Amino acid sequence: MENILVAVPQRSNVARHNIGILYDQFNDINFYFEDRGKEHFYYSLFKKLFPELKFEKIITLDGKQNIKNASALTEGSKKDVYIVDQDFDSIFNTIEIRINLFYLDRYSIENYLIEKAAFYEIIKEERVTINDNDIEQNFKIDEFLASLKTLLINLFLCFPLVYKYQLACGYYNLNVARDIDFNTSPISFKANYVSDYIQTVKNILEKDHPQVDFEAEVNSYNQHFEDDFFSINTPGKYLMSLIKYKITKEFGIINHSTNETFNIRAGKNCDLNSLNFLKEKINLFIN
Repeated sequence: MENILVAVPQRSNVARHNIGILYDQFNDINFYFEDRGKEHFYYSLFKKLFPELKFEKIITLDGKQNIKNASALTEGSKKDVYIVDQDFDSIFNTIEIRINLFYLDRYSIENYLIEKAAFYEIIKEERVTINDNDIEQNFKIDEFLASLKTLLINLFLCFPLVYKYQLACGYYNLNVARDIDFNTSPISFKANYVSDYIQTVKNILEKDHPQVDFEAEVNSYNQHFEDDFFSINTPGKYLMSLIKYKITKEFGIINHSTNETFNIRAGKNCDLNSLNFLKEKINLFIN
């Protein structure tokens, strides 16, 4: 099956970029994003953020570099808007300046979905008789995020290092059910997968960049994960998957929903005020 899927013809990124021309008659603005397969997710968010604009199609170009390249080709157009994740670009001062290229000011779009009210609404949609006080007894979002930071900070501190040196191990593929025990207080790791990954990062760094001190390097990133910066610079998909798992455990709901479905539902219940900075920048550009 894998070989069959690989053989299926795919649109080239040039062809996907040209889709914007086809939709000019339907779109006031052509919005371009990195992640292929998340078109509906972005569409639902940006329809809510820009209710006054007419657009019927979100276009994805499969990667940040493809977005950057495409934005350079249409810099004179007021109709093409390119949006990329921040990732760790602000930490390493690698943000590219271009009039039609817009960076999120958090790691990824999922980081903007972490709103208490949105999670409460999802819970109340599933448990219609529950009230906010009942939810608060079992799901204190700020306390939960603090517990995640305590448990996972050493893992997350490795990610900027992996990003900076393009280490072959890549980012850790967190499996919440496998890796984390929610039945302990505080929550804990179930096995050694995370610690083994951290050791792998250290080993690869020492092999490929022997001049770099692992401990000193990761410690230098601490400031970017302190206080509110934790939920800004930690990859949002990790935090959202952990929050989903916590809600499922405490309230017995959404256990069969995918992470993608949960994120879409959260987006529909968010006020998205945290994205007003982006809306203002884009409106200034197109007007």
